[in-house]
Amino acid sequence: MQPKALVIVAATVLAAALSAGCGTDKPADDKAKPKAGPTVTATIDIKDSVYAVAVDPDTHIAYATGVLGDLIYVIDPESHKVTDTISVGQTPVEIAIDPERHTLYTANQGGSTVSVVDIASKKVTATIPVDGYPVDVAVDAATHTVYVVSGGSIIVIDPETAKVTDTIALGDKTQFQHLTVDADTHTIYLANGGDNAVVAVDVAARTATATVVLGSNEQPQSITIDSHNHAVYAATFQGAVAVIDTKTRTLTGLIRVGNEPKSTALDAKSNTLLVANDEDKTVMIIDLEKREITQTIAIGKGILDLAIDPGTQVAYATNGGDGAVTVIDLANR
Repeated sequence: MQPKALVIVAATVLAAALSAGCGTDKPADDKAKPKAGPTVTATIDIKDSVYAVAVDPDTHIAYATGVLGDLIYVIDPESHKVTDTISVGQTPVEIAIDPERHTLYTANQGGSTVSVVDIASKKVTATIPVDGYPVDVAVDAATHTVYVVSGGSIIVIDPETAKVTDTIALGDKTQFQHLTVDADTHTIYLANGGDNAVVAVDVAARTATATVVLGSNEQPQSITIDSHNHAVYAATFQGAVAVIDTKTRTLTGLIRVGNEPKSTALDAKSNTLLVANDEDKTVMIIDLEKREITQTIAIGKGILDLAIDPGTQVAYATNGGDGAVTVIDLANR
């Protein structure tokens, strides 16, 4: 038997000879292996009904709300473990981050409040009472103004004083589900499930400027802004993603997805959109240029929300039914 070192040397010499003989720098069969595509890299067991999730783009730390414990779970991006918890208001259903001000906001549906959290100290610095039952919260990245959806109104919060400064009433019978803010135009877009429409609101004028009807019984559930492509994407109860042109304020298409999509999230680097299908227990990836589904990833039950770290292209999905957060590597293409 030859010593292991001699076998390695012999193999090396043989490989070099074969390479030289073929007249190329690399063997003919030496091809780069294609990446497997976006894959699940971790499932974080939280043991709470996790509802919403957001990522701080500067620190890459993820924050998930637990509606049973009235907590924010702090998730380390390297270890994929919960490193801390923050007590907030009752039933925190949605979350928003202002990275420049190092501030986090939660819409607390059970207590009719908004919690303001200093990210560095992980302490609640203010609890703001609001009318009705807040269902979503968003921040204008340019002005840092905070907007909260409650019933048929948008509640406006000054980030400096942490106080309500105005309420934009849009109709008592309106069923707004979610909102998003276009920081370039200071326009709010709302998913209006009751009227099967997306509503555009001019922040300065404090009034609705357009209503885009999506179709009979589509019932938009969530909404995502794409400033680069001048589009808004709304996931509908009927299993579609509605694409709206923000310049013309018109519906340009419906992309059929899975059953009961509850959330969408934009990966700007790859020009793709993630869709969480609650009933199917899947996350779908849509190529926005082709408007086609390119991949379907099996996830746990009760998928309620999605968030993407724009720098690392890591996605987080809350699985309320499993009490977990699923981590997906989107850059593995």
